[in-house]
Amino acid sequence: MLHQITRYQFFGKRSFDKWVTVFKQSATGQHQTSVGKANMLNLRKTKTFFLILVNHDIRIFNVVGPISDDADWTNKIREIQRAGKNINSFTCSSTKSFDGIVNSYSKQTNYTFSRFLIIDHPEYAGTLPNYAKNGDRKKLVKILCKGQCGTIRWAEMTTHYPGKEALENSQFGDFAAICLLCGQEARDPYNWGR
Repeated sequence: MLHQITRYQFFGKRSFDKWVTVFKQSATGQHQTSVGKANMLNLRKTKTFFLILVNHDIRIFNVVGPISDDADWTNKIREIQRAGKNINSFTCSSTKSFDGIVNSYSKQTNYTFSRFLIIDHPEYAGTLPNYAKNGDRKKLVKILCKGQCGTIRWAEMTTHYPGKEALENSQFGDFAAICLLCGQEARDPYNWGR
C-alpha cells in the first residue's frame, strides 16, 4: 500500500490511473488512442515544484520556484551544512499556490517567511547587460568600479560567489573581482552583491 501511495503522490491519482491504462495497452499490443498518446506526452513533460529553504538557527524560510531542477541548490546547501549551519531544503508540489505554501509552512513550524534568500542563488539567473553576458554566472557580482567606469558594474570574481554574508564579513583583499567592462580589478568587497 505504501508503494501505491508514493506513486499517487508523484503522479496524482488520476494521472497515475491514466498512465497505467496506457502502459497496459502498450504492453498487451493494443493500439493506443490519441488520448492515450496525449497522456503519455503529458507525463513526459518536465515536472515543476517549489523549493523551500529553511534556516533552523534563525527560524526563517524561503520559497523558491516553481523550478524543475534543484541540483545547484542542493549542492549549495550541502556546502553550507558542511560549514556548520543548520540549513536544509525540501520540495513541494507546484500545484499548490506560493501563498498557500508560505501560510501552511509558517503555521506548521512558527517560522517566519522572508523574501530575502537565506542562501544566495548558486548561479545568477537574472538578466545581464551585453558586456557581462559571457561572464561565469557562478562568479558574477556587482561592484563599484573605481576604474574607467566610475559606477556600479558587473564583475567576475576570482572564486565562485561566496554569498552576501561571506562578503559582508570579509576584509580588504579577501576577494577579488574584475570589472567586465573596463577590466579594473577590485579587492574591497564593501557592498558587493547581486
